[in-house]
Amino acid sequence: MEIKAKVTGAQNLDVRIAKWEKSLDSFETIWPRVERKFNAITREQFTSQGTRGGSRWVPLSRKYARWKAVHHPGKPIMELSGRLLRSLSARTDDTTYNVTKKTWSKFTTLPYAARQDRTRPLIELTDEDQAAFTKIFDEFAREQLKAAGLV
Repeated sequence: MEIKAKVTGAQNLDVRIAKWEKSLDSFETIWPRVERKFNAITREQFTSQGTRGGSRWVPLSRKYARWKAVHHPGKPIMELSGRLLRSLSARTDDTTYNVTKKTWSKFTTLPYAARQDRTRPLIELTDEDQAAFTKIFDEFAREQLKAAGLV
């Protein structure tokens, strides 16, 4: 990205713009905020049995529901040991977590997660979630503008 400006009487503006431009080369400082929001969304998705994302999870089959009631009484849908939720809402041995200057990604390595996701979406982002992530990036841009002396 290249930004150029010539303004008479605004000393060092191009230096400040260059500083701001360089700060946008890396988003590493906002990834912890993104992760906290993602983890909160995931926990809410599990707590609400999918409704927070807009799609209530389908009920368990009768046979499995009976087995689960006997062997794991009180455990909700998508939770037996809690391992799946933990792998998606924290960093565990079952989590693959990748961060670069420009990207953030997090996956569960649990083999049954993909199968479960087809029936019961593990994470569904709402318009409000997307707005919350946009706000994180907007705040970052404002912080960088301020640090560069442009606001």
